[in-house]
Amino acid sequence: MTVIKLGWFDFPERSFKAIGMGMDPDLFSAKTRLSKEQAVPVVQSWVTAKKNRGWRVQPGTDELHEYSFILISDSTGGEFAGARRLKKLKRQPILIITMGPTGSGKSNLAELVKHRMGVSTATKILIDDLVENDSAYKESVNNIIANAEFPHGMASGLTDPSESLLQMFQNAYRARRVDLDPKNESLLDIAMRRKENIVFEMMGTYIPTWLFEKATKYRIVVAYSLVRFCQLIDRNTMRASESMNHYLRDTRRNPAPRLPDIKNTTSHNKFRTTVASIQNVLNELLETCGHPKQCPVEQILVYDNNPKEMTLLFSLRDGQLSHDKGNVARLIKRAGDMNDNDCRS
Repeated sequence: MTVIKLGWFDFPERSFKAIGMGMDPDLFSAKTRLSKEQAVPVVQSWVTAKKNRGWRVQPGTDELHEYSFILISDSTGGEFAGARRLKKLKRQPILIITMGPTGSGKSNLAELVKHRMGVSTATKILIDDLVENDSAYKESVNNIIANAEFPHGMASGLTDPSESLLQMFQNAYRARRVDLDPKNESLLDIAMRRKENIVFEMMGTYIPTWLFEKATKYRIVVAYSLVRFCQLIDRNTMRASESMNHYLRDTRRNPAPRLPDIKNTTSHNKFRTTVASIQNVLNELLETCGHPKQCPVEQILVYDNNPKEMTLLFSLRDGQLSHDKGNVARLIKRAGDMNDNDCRS
């Protein structure tokens, strides 16, 4: 016997829920743009069709609220089509793509999204992990430290680095990244062949069409972490010193630090340009995914990482935003505020 409880549930997703019992324990959620009033005739029509095919119909219970039905089939083979679709989704691995500027908390973001998606384990693909643990990069960093001048001490030099010091670190990083990019992509290919869940971390200065095309057998979730501009500068300034001290405690085992260029002056605004670019790409992806047939991802999750605990601002799935467009624009502007009036001088 197959039993299906079908009813309207007033969840944030505003979805129908069909809960299979007995032979069919799966849960199927069919997304709809319909209001409850619009949905009633659709549900009734679906129930009538089932009834005409031999299903017995009983009134719904309080558990399912009004406009609900219980459908019963004596056939053990009559599995609900939606449940089959859900089983297929459950078999599909998940690719979580985290995006945000340096210092926005993408590692914490990945853990939150994994938990939200019910993913216990995932292979992390991050080019920075390869670079920072690379022996040749460590040697370059050691040489920079040995030869650089720190007239007011290393801590001060890292807090407010000279342009020459920034350039030396960036040259060392780029040189190793070019060599290690193929290895990073190879690790991604291996994880995909094994159908592993994957967390792919990137800044998000462009829409990764190449990754979407590669992950055709994956459920893709894109997650953003928004942080106010001044917060980003403060966090990166603090992290530069902390990561260097951590490295120097054990240069053989600990990862060598990068020194991101976060200078914020009229003549040197590369970091500001990068942060603004990431927000523009987010808006572009939201616009694209407002049309489900054009959207390459299952859902987009946008988090605010300004408070002590990272919180979900809004989401987009099947072309539907959890908030109206005007409110979404205000949320992005507030959480990713580019105002630098309060930045440390």
